[in-house]
Amino acid sequence: MKQLLDNIVDTPAHLYPRLGSTIEWDTGAAHAVVNAAGGQVTNLDKESLQYNKENLLNPYFMVAGKPAYIFSL
Repeated sequence: MKQLLDNIVDTPAHLYPRLGSTIEWDTGAAHAVVNAAGGQVTNLDKESLQYNKENLLNPYFMVAGKPAYIFSL
């Protein structure tokens, strides 16, 4: 997972959809790297992923590189 999120920062990829199961600790560090590089990690409602929840499972999400790609469903 970290490698896929890091690819958004280091390559011309603009968008990475994650439509599979992940848990907070799978994404937390990579989410920080993407944010620091100017990208975004959001759920499918375009809200930033939340951490330190009672349920540790992440919803499906999208990773957008810089400039943040605005996706629509």
